[in-house]
Amino acid sequence: MKSISDRSLWRLLAPPLLLAVFVSYFVAGQTPPAPSQNATSGNAQKGKDAFAMHMCATCHGPAGQGAVGPALPSNLARLTGNAQNGNRVYASDGCYDCHGRVGQGSQSTAAPRIGPPALTIDIFARYIHAPTGNMPPYTTKVVSDQEIADIYAFLKSVPTTPQAKEIPLLNQ
Repeated sequence: MKSISDRSLWRLLAPPLLLAVFVSYFVAGQTPPAPSQNATSGNAQKGKDAFAMHMCATCHGPAGQGAVGPALPSNLARLTGNAQNGNRVYASDGCYDCHGRVGQGSQSTAAPRIGPPALTIDIFARYIHAPTGNMPPYTTKVVSDQEIADIYAFLKSVPTTPQAKEIPLLNQ
């Protein structure tokens, strides 16, 4: 009998599990909670209760360490990034070659805008380590967790592009 890999099993089970979670909210007349950018602002007990109620440990392990599903805890969120060092690493590692000097993206390289990031630092780091498309992977041997936190801080420090309605010359 052919064995199913953990990744294949996850791909098989994830859609029905997610559907079950959303259906349970619908049946209870509730809306699912919006994902939070700042995990520390939540209620730890409510998170623990939700983790148990939705049987997250089945895939992610009792402490979120990963099992069939990916690991959930992260040391990255605990790190304080240094934007100045992040700018230096961003330039020295060549991120600007594809993503532009301040992460604005590029049509010529088809690299997406990454500054300021809309992703959590965990998702940002996961993509750096195991990207899709043409981006090469940057392992922790190449870019440390601290350097990722620094790059993230640099990209977060980039001012957002103003909306057209905020530019006086365009509103005349």
